[in-house]
Amino acid sequence: MKASLGAFGLAVLVSASAAAQQDASSVERADGASETGLQFALRTGLMLPFGKTAEEGTGYSIHHRSGASMSDSFSGFLPIWIEGGYRFNPNFFLGAFFPDPWLGLGIGYEWLKVSEGGGSLTGDTVFHGFEFVDFQAGIDLVLTKRFSVGPFAALTLAQYRAVSVRGTGYSGGWSSSRPIDRRALHELLIFGVRGTFSP
Repeated sequence: MKASLGAFGLAVLVSASAAAQQDASSVERADGASETGLQFALRTGLMLPFGKTAEEGTGYSIHHRSGASMSDSFSGFLPIWIEGGYRFNPNFFLGAFFPDPWLGLGIGYEWLKVSEGGGSLTGDTVFHGFEFVDFQAGIDLVLTKRFSVGPFAALTLAQYRAVSVRGTGYSGGWSSSRPIDRRALHELLIFGVRGTFSP
């Protein structure tokens, strides 16, 4: 069984230390970097799932048992986040999806695709739904006037609202899509590294 998870979100990040931010901003001004403007970032790390895709008895996936904990079926994911946004001032950044410590809060939409096969039976199951909240925290270490890198952690709370199944078997192919009646909450805990570029 193979699984992939994707999400799109909007996040607001603010400096967690105004004094430290001012010191870092002074360094940036001395180097000639702008305190405002476009900013891009790339993240990766380890994503650990908790909670359920749906409550017991829904039976949406071919082999994954609905109602079971996601951590029983998936040991983890390797996330790759690409961010783009605009820094309005040294302490405030709005982006889809910060020198020194920073905190973030966001919302989004999430997809979980599970590809399964057994004998002549194969299929893909896709769960999707809203990510209600995304708590983020990290530290940016300034390498140059345009590049920074540092560790981050995030915790998301989401709920899948619909599921689609497409498969092939002895009688040919089939597909279906419907809302999830017995929905369940799940969480994703993420640890990783974030690199930032300000053009």
